[in-house]
Amino acid sequence: MLRSPLPDDHVAVWWLPVEDAGADWARLERGLSGAERERAARFRFEADRRAFIAAHALVRVMLSACDGTVPPGAWRFTATAHGRPEIAADMAADRAGRAPLRFNLSHTRRLVAAAVCRGHDVGIDTEDTARGTLTMDLAAHFFAPAEVAQAQALPGGIRRDALYGFWTCKEAYIKAVGLGLSLPLDSFAFTLDPRTLAPLSIGFAPGGGDDPGGWLFRRLLPMPDHPLALALRHPRPERVTVAAAALTAAAVADRLDGG
Repeated sequence: MLRSPLPDDHVAVWWLPVEDAGADWARLERGLSGAERERAARFRFEADRRAFIAAHALVRVMLSACDGTVPPGAWRFTATAHGRPEIAADMAADRAGRAPLRFNLSHTRRLVAAAVCRGHDVGIDTEDTARGTLTMDLAAHFFAPAEVAQAQALPGGIRRDALYGFWTCKEAYIKAVGLGLSLPLDSFAFTLDPRTLAPLSIGFAPGGGDDPGGWLFRRLLPMPDHPLALALRHPRPERVTVAAAALTAAAVADRLDGG
């Protein structure tokens, strides 16, 4: 259950199947800003355009649900030097003195997802494993050696899922720290539970400068072939509550419309 306003030790994770939108596309697009609609129009493929619309509509609804005062259409955004979206500075301050809301989003052509927290670095990533683009050869080129070794030691039936487990966790972490691909993928390594593929820990190369104990990682499976990973920097990760929920396009459109 999502509490509003969102407490400091909660993180909301919501997702929306894109194909669920049906007749709600016009309402979802209408809820975006003019700049967002212009960006959506520039996509070459309709599937990519719809994923962009759904993701940005979901973020607006989530932020309003977590804030409790700002309507979805009023949010304005900026981007960091590495392209991470943030709430515009003049909107970020909380009237009650709480830490500002932070968010991150991810989308494939079939699923969009977003995470919202208060005052902490957060990243989220989902991938479509049915595309089958991630192989052991690619992993050997980009992953840390310890991750490659762990994947190779697993039975062939779950090796692909493990590769995507590593990939989504690494993407979520990179997005949370906001450095983009300027942070080498082999400069940090995850350990996954060999049975559930849940992230157990993260380690850093010498001089990495980050604290493994200051992070919460969570793996979810919102829909078949779409693993999702969450990364949250928090001083007490064991106290964090993850409020995960699936939304329908109609529900998001209703909230955009003020329903």
